Amino acid sequence: SNLAALTNDKSEAIKWLETAQRENPTTPDPLLAMARLHLQARDVPKALEVAKDAAEKYPQKGEVLDMLGQVQLANKEVDAALATYTKLTQVDERSPSAHYRLASVQAALGKLGPATQSLKQALQLRPDYIEATVALAALYARDGRDTDAQQLASSMQKRFPQSATGFLVEGEVLLKQKKLPEAVKAIERAYSIDPTAPVVMKLLEVQFAAGEAAKAQAVAEAWLKQHPDDVAVSEYLAQRHLAISDYKGAASRYEVVLNKQPNNVQALNNYAWALGQLKNPKALEYAQKAYVLQGENPSVLDTLGVLTLQAGKTDRALDLLRKAADLAPEAADIRYHFALALAKSGNKDQARAELERALESGQQFPELAAAQQMLGELRK
Repeated sequence: SNLAALTNDKSEAIKWLETAQRENPTTPDPLLAMARLHLQARDVPKALEVAKDAAEKYPQKGEVLDMLGQVQLANKEVDAALATYTKLTQVDERSPSAHYRLASVQAALGKLGPATQSLKQALQLRPDYIEATVALAALYARDGRDTDAQQLASSMQKRFPQSATGFLVEGEVLLKQKKLPEAVKAIERAYSIDPTAPVVMKLLEVQFAAGEAAKAQAVAEAWLKQHPDDVAVSEYLAQRHLAISDYKGAASRYEVVLNKQPNNVQALNNYAWALGQLKNPKALEYAQKAYVLQGENPSVLDTLGVLTLQAGKTDRALDLLRKAADLAPEAADIRYHFALALAKSGNKDQARAELERALESGQQFPELAAAQQMLGELRK
């Protein structure tokens, strides 16, 4: 409880934990709490430093290796995480979650065979390990082994009829096979057994994919009536509105999200974009808020850049959009926005080159037609 009171003040909490570590050198708990705090504050380098220190002091402690692996993954050190989780399965070979963690890293590295083995190991130790079963079915599906995935789903439905997992797995496989009406049925069944947030999200996803938007909308409304604090579903709906260019619908959803999470960067950024499309003068203010929180995020730079360009500040927009395009070289829509700023600043040749690069990628994005038209005009 002491720590709970201190988590609002990170530096105080860290001091307190350092003292706790000195006074209790036999336990890694204070170091683990410290690493967790740094991770929550998104200070990954600091978290890594603490986790490495803990792993040196307590090399045989499973929870220490688990934390080190998580931090390495957060730092995108996937190979290092692989080594850490491999060691974890040696230190803690009877731990199903150790094998499950190892499998997730193996799968991320494309090692599907070893990942499958690790998951089977986890399930041997704990046959009712739901996450491992779902992951194994997903691996089968990813490997094109749909029959295996289907069999796994059927056996789960028989063994655990009160669990939604077998139906979720079946829904995933059917979704991958583009059998959308059947996928909806399977996930609806899962939802009737286990009406929880992750299941409702999956149900909405398959209903939208199957073209049942009105049905999905009704499910979401009913869910939000019962769970008004579920930000994830509101945010998911907002993104759906954005995807079909319903900016009014998106804006009203994002308002709900931002009421509950005023520093949610993605919500701030997308809300700003929706307001910009609605020509609402407050758009720039929200884009600026997102930028203050995450100035290195290409999508945040892109939104602020476009809105700044619309506000007539071409030089500033050019800087922002150049940086966005450098950070996300593959994103065709960002490159198109950068080309817009270049053309506005009079640099027609470079604008044309950027547009050609954006369109050569073959990517679909909402302003594709506008980009093609602009390229035609620049080539005249």
